[in-house]
Amino acid sequence: MQVIVWPPVFFLISGAVVSIRQRVHHYLGARQQHPAWRLLVSPRAPLMLGCLTALFETHSKEGSIAEADALQALSQMLLDFANQAEFAVDVDNPQQQAGRELREWIKRGLVIERGHRLYETDALNRAVQFIDSLDNSFMTSTASRLSVVQEQIHQLETGLDSNPANRASELRSRIARMEQELADVEAGKIEVLDEAQAVEAIRDVYMLASGLSADFRRVEDSWRAADQALRHSMIREGVHRGDVVDQLLDGQDALLNTAEGRVFSGFLQQLRQTSELDQMNRRVRTILQHPAAAKALNRNQMNDLRWLRMKLTGESKLVMQARARSEQDVRNFIKSGLAAEHHRVGALLNQVLAEALELDWQQASLRRSEAAFPPLGMALGNVPLAQRLRYKEPGDDADTTPDFSPTETALDQLDDEFWNAFAGLDREQMIADTLATLAQAGRPLSLAELAAQLPMTYDLETLSLWIGMAREAGVPLRDETETLQLTDADGRIWEYRLPLTELDSRQLDGIAWEL
Repeated sequence: MQVIVWPPVFFLISGAVVSIRQRVHHYLGARQQHPAWRLLVSPRAPLMLGCLTALFETHSKEGSIAEADALQALSQMLLDFANQAEFAVDVDNPQQQAGRELREWIKRGLVIERGHRLYETDALNRAVQFIDSLDNSFMTSTASRLSVVQEQIHQLETGLDSNPANRASELRSRIARMEQELADVEAGKIEVLDEAQAVEAIRDVYMLASGLSADFRRVEDSWRAADQALRHSMIREGVHRGDVVDQLLDGQDALLNTAEGRVFSGFLQQLRQTSELDQMNRRVRTILQHPAAAKALNRNQMNDLRWLRMKLTGESKLVMQARARSEQDVRNFIKSGLAAEHHRVGALLNQVLAEALELDWQQASLRRSEAAFPPLGMALGNVPLAQRLRYKEPGDDADTTPDFSPTETALDQLDDEFWNAFAGLDREQMIADTLATLAQAGRPLSLAELAAQLPMTYDLETLSLWIGMAREAGVPLRDETETLQLTDADGRIWEYRLPLTELDSRQLDGIAWEL
């Protein structure tokens, strides 16, 4: 009996084997090189992840933790699990073992250390999200995912269509839907999301918001990788300064053209428009006050969403610091290159002068011989020939050494400006007085009404403090302004234009103010 293998079947099986081998090699490389995979296979990964994740969540406002605090917490964590043999804890010296483990994590790129502070990485967040998704099924799929996909497909199909008739028809149908929705609202028919839909929508918003920090960290990692490549090109021989500048500019353009770079660039544009960020912050606070928010998110997730703006601002600051560091390195490289060129020119001049001194200037034939350069100055017959080629700097006998010797002065001889420099606004006392005044008034007060009831010794500091309290509490600052006039001790009248807003004791109560 003969078995005949049909050629298409053979090629199909061989192609599947090649695809399987390629995937296996890809997974083997990822296990050896990707930080998130190396983190999960680490024997002490549960201890390190649990400890560092808790510390990062506790210090979510700062965006980083102190290295000393992390070492102390890790040492205590190792001692707590010393009885479990799988972790191989060194009971005699747990702090040394914690330091060794933390340095290994920094070396692998799982956390970043800058200025004795530790920062999260995208690999650490991915590992934590994967572990959390094992228990939280809603993180991977929701019932509203199909409607989101359909809406995105519809928007994409409309955006790719260049037919004016189709675009006009789409706009007319959209206007008709909006007019119908407006008519229903005016008639009192308002559709509100039910509890299940609200829970799913809040979870989707949290997933999108949590991905923004990861995008910013990927931008920062990309910028640091580009900075490292730029440093390598600087120390390489034969690299021109112009090539380094071109590489810096091309690298920045390439990073901003990525998906994460476009997200970061859009957030920087919104930072210049504070009204949009204030509106986003107010909307987030309104969503979190909904009863469905407590069922959709836990307490830590609600805090992350509440401090989203502050967290993104801190992440963008780190990205800008990495970018500024690259620009500063290029600037120093260009300056050092100019200094090296000046040094080479000076050495060449010294060589020319040394050769000129070796010539016999007493010979008239040598003095009257033709030169390759035309005369550049007037003839100086009374100056020795060798000294005509030397340059001199004018001497100055004045002593310019700084005098740092201390001088003694009696306290009664110091003027009032010296003592006024130590005076300033007591922010804690002013916040307490403001809250007491608002509670006593029993109604919201504008900034001008507060200024009329509270004496202001430091007017600018007090007004900026009230505006900061309004921003912290999420009170909207309207575009309209109000006028406040104050008279100083010299009888001069100062006029301030303040944003029109009202502070209420009920909104300000219970907030931990940053002094």
